[in-house]
Amino acid sequence: MSDFRLVRFELLSILLVIIASTSTLARGEGKVGNSTDTTTGSVLVFCRTPKAASTSITDIMAKLSDLHGFDMYYESNKNNYWPSPNQLMDKLAHMPDGSLYVNHCYFLQDKLWLNRIKYYQGKNATKAALYDPRRYIWINTVRDPIERAISLYYYMIDESRRHDLATQELERRASKGICMCPGLEFNQCVIRAYMRCPRSVVDKELQIDTFYGARVSRTLGRGINKTSAALSEHMQNVTRLALKNAMKYHSIVLSSRIDLSFKLWSKTLPRWFGQYETNKHFTKTHQWASSYVIGNLTMNGAITNKARDILKSTPTFKAEYAFYNVVELMYYRKLANASLLLGAIYSARSDLFT
Repeated sequence: MSDFRLVRFELLSILLVIIASTSTLARGEGKVGNSTDTTTGSVLVFCRTPKAASTSITDIMAKLSDLHGFDMYYESNKNNYWPSPNQLMDKLAHMPDGSLYVNHCYFLQDKLWLNRIKYYQGKNATKAALYDPRRYIWINTVRDPIERAISLYYYMIDESRRHDLATQELERRASKGICMCPGLEFNQCVIRAYMRCPRSVVDKELQIDTFYGARVSRTLGRGINKTSAALSEHMQNVTRLALKNAMKYHSIVLSSRIDLSFKLWSKTLPRWFGQYETNKHFTKTHQWASSYVIGNLTMNGAITNKARDILKSTPTFKAEYAFYNVVELMYYRKLANASLLLGAIYSARSDLFT
């Protein structure tokens, strides 16, 4: 075990104790651990972050849907991922009370809902009420940004899971030149090409996009490179808005703590996730298989400190980590409010010392 991991664990433990002693309920979180059900008439929205254990979480949700008998709408058609704001609002408005919506989608800001309510006011009060943002409870998951970037890099060319789409991605990378890193491991891609390219395959899809409400890469003007002041300023603004939106979520959990996260949801969202049991519903899976070869790559996810330092020096990954670090603390505060903090500490210690 590295000295860095031990130091980080000790610092995080101290922060968790501080959180537990000073914790106050954030806006919209409500009380936990009591018998009051504040979710009546609500629709739960799991706005999936790609490559942040969302498939594993969805599988557990499906088991709990069968147990509790609530309606679960799971969008599995890739053509219907990332619906427009209007498409998503209309879909959610037609979801019955107590149901669960699962899709890759962007967070919807209140102003979008209010514009729709304004449209229906005076015409159809019942329909207008369906667009009340208070009807929707948002949850999501996040992952360490570099771990997630590695996973996405290899997933896109994983023939066992994506079949023809993986072949198309391999061909696309080859046709686009060095910035798409054809034939390179992730570590090689970062060291040889990442800083030289205004757009790279590594920048394909950011975690912060889901919470910002749009694909960040599409909001950048031409000529902006990874070291420009304009990019730094833009990513700071992106982070601020993403965190503002994150504060409106019921909870954002960590992909590295799926079991603990469902224990949190079981206490705070019992209508959907009550009666969750570790042994019955949760099964750990291996993240990497180093002997598995796709596209002549090892897919083992190995990365050097040099490559990590390169990524963390860019405005893009600075924004990713600024967002992730705040959300991580929000998660542990949520655990503290639900009296699950000691379980989080023991779980982290177990992972470090095994």
